[in-house]
Amino acid sequence: MPWLQIPYYDREGKLVGIQNRNLSLTPDPSPKGEAPRFRFPQGSQCNLYGLPVLNLLKPGETLFITEGCSDCWAMLSAGHKAIAIPSATLLTNDVRGKMEEVRDKLDIRFHMFPDNDAPGERLFLQLKEVLPSLVHHQLPPGCKDYSDYYLKLIQLSEVVK
Repeated sequence: MPWLQIPYYDREGKLVGIQNRNLSLTPDPSPKGEAPRFRFPQGSQCNLYGLPVLNLLKPGETLFITEGCSDCWAMLSAGHKAIAIPSATLLTNDVRGKMEEVRDKLDIRFHMFPDNDAPGERLFLQLKEVLPSLVHHQLPPGCKDYSDYYLKLIQLSEVVK
């Protein structure tokens, strides 16, 4: 089964974990018939993705928080500074603590395009508790997440050229 390995680094650039993403379109031969979408090897600390980006922020700049690495990659590709929470279901107390630390140490603005689903909106509301100034951006209809929106923007720009 093909897996994409996504490295997680701490703020200093030290590798702290790996997230494996299942790329298979066929079911796993396990009794359940499904392979998990994500796996975190034992010992991996995959709580926030893209922490080295924090070192690039200047006071007053905007930091986007995304749900998942692919949305973070799309944000970075669009020229934004971004970090990611691996999944809407992985907002742990440790992640909350790291977000509070970022809030308290950096004079930055927080923005988010939550995924266009109930878990994405719940994640936004949970983050809003930690980051009261977090700004909500609504994705256009038909876009499930920011990476989907980014791909549509790229396709549109190709048509315009």
